[in-house]
Amino acid sequence: MALKIVRVKDDELLRAALIREARLGGLLHHPNVVETYDFGEIDGQFFVAMELVDGLPLDGVLARRGWLPPLAALEVADAIAAALEHATWAQDEGRPLMLVHRDLKPGNVLVTWDGQVKVADFGIARAATLSSDTATGITKGTPSYMSPEQLSGDPLDTRSDLFALGAILWELVLGNRLHEAGSLPELVLKVIRIDERLADPANLAPLDGQIPGL
Repeated sequence: MALKIVRVKDDELLRAALIREARLGGLLHHPNVVETYDFGEIDGQFFVAMELVDGLPLDGVLARRGWLPPLAALEVADAIAAALEHATWAQDEGRPLMLVHRDLKPGNVLVTWDGQVKVADFGIARAATLSSDTATGITKGTPSYMSPEQLSGDPLDTRSDLFALGAILWELVLGNRLHEAGSLPELVLKVIRIDERLADPANLAPLDGQIPGL
């Protein structure tokens, strides 16, 4: 078992965020999602008890290998997609959560030594059925994997996570990020103009060379 410990002191916003993370995690039970077991407070210190995953984050795997063989990349992407599907349709009082992870990236995908894939860290997730979710219009997450809508602070649905999954799959197959940029403004511009970039067949040719039709 792993423990996430946060000293919140008098920070009510941080306390609410930790409670939200535990609440959301407790509603998700799937082989491709890190399990949340318990949440509590001891002497003013809050903790979340979670499944201990014996392995590496996906960015650690990429740091070692650079890229994954095509079949392995597709298997990882399929597992992430299964986790996202579960987060969409998991029930809260009879209603689907429609959960948007909002920070899906290689560092939040764990791979066990025997090859099992688990999505972690739903701490900034937004669920349609929870009133205490993160407010629309506040941009949180990792820009390299954000959808244009998220980067602009617009309302999101579960398709935003599929955009992030596509960016991860690109990186798994080619060994470089979908959005390579030397500065944050350049990165933002590349994300916002993604439709223009991918309309050029030459930009997709490297993917097709590795996995025809991907």
